[in-house]
Amino acid sequence: MNRKGRPENPIQIGERFCRLLVLEYAGRDRRGFKLVKAQCDCGKVVVTRPGNLKHGNTKSCGCYHSDKSRKLMGLMVRKKHGHALSSGSTPEYRSWNHMKVRCLNPKNKEYARYGGSGIKICDEWLDFRSFLKDMGSRPRGTTLDRIDSTGNYEPNNCRWATPTAQSRNTKRNHKIIISGAERALADVADNFLIPRRILYYRIVRQKWPVYKALNLPWGIARCTN
Repeated sequence: MNRKGRPENPIQIGERFCRLLVLEYAGRDRRGFKLVKAQCDCGKVVVTRPGNLKHGNTKSCGCYHSDKSRKLMGLMVRKKHGHALSSGSTPEYRSWNHMKVRCLNPKNKEYARYGGSGIKICDEWLDFRSFLKDMGSRPRGTTLDRIDSTGNYEPNNCRWATPTAQSRNTKRNHKIIISGAERALADVADNFLIPRRILYYRIVRQKWPVYKALNLPWGIARCTN
């Protein structure tokens, strides 16, 4: 009985209630009710009345309801388009989400190369369902790639591509000037029988003059102007 003559709900140390394990009694509250200290499965400790545990009013430190809300949100998203927002989301949804973050979130580390440099997302693709309809399922080992690396994210400029294809596409879209004419770096490398990766490294990474990049032996790593 408590000090007001009401029966109390005794529980045992070590007893479990949902996610909470009773550790010890912790005195009484201002109204005279006994309190117990219990540890949640997530590691946090809570203090509550025994009755709250027995009647299911307190099931965790609060994480139970948070997890339940996240699960409900995931079900709502799956019902909408079949792809979850949670860590179990599909490859297509993750690619779409990463595309949005790079182009629309100034705080993202890649924003400067995408949204910050003028790369945009077509209006239709702001809706995941439209993106999925246009792109289809993402083949294993591929990621979202823009055919023209200076263009926007839109149906006629995007594909699912392997890292190798994307690297080749980068070299294909990089232009260099030879004899006053602009040509694709990949085409020049093929014509001069130089590996594309070497020519790309020399001209794009190391900023070599074009004539030296084309004529110096492959084994030379440095160039003096």
